Amino acid sequence: MNKVHLLLVLAGALFIARMAVSQDTAPSTTTPNDDLALLKEDVRSQKKQIVAANSETHGRRGREVLAHLRSIQCRVGESK
Repeated sequence: MNKVHLLLVLAGALFIARMAVSQDTAPSTTTPNDDLALLKEDVRSQKKQIVAANSETHGRRGREVLAHLRSIQCRVGESK
């Protein structure tokens, strides 16, 4: 019973400390467009990692196809 209480107290203390730290941080100076660009780059990187993880042969071919599809997507986005 004492271990459960101790665990609850520690979890509560960590939660409160995290809330206090998050309130003390300065507001972000990035714009939503910057955040979106970073998110897109992260997604692209994750796609490459997933494709490469399948196998080296398939990964290489997959990266080529992915790069080609991304270039098409960029051209379509620029034409809008």
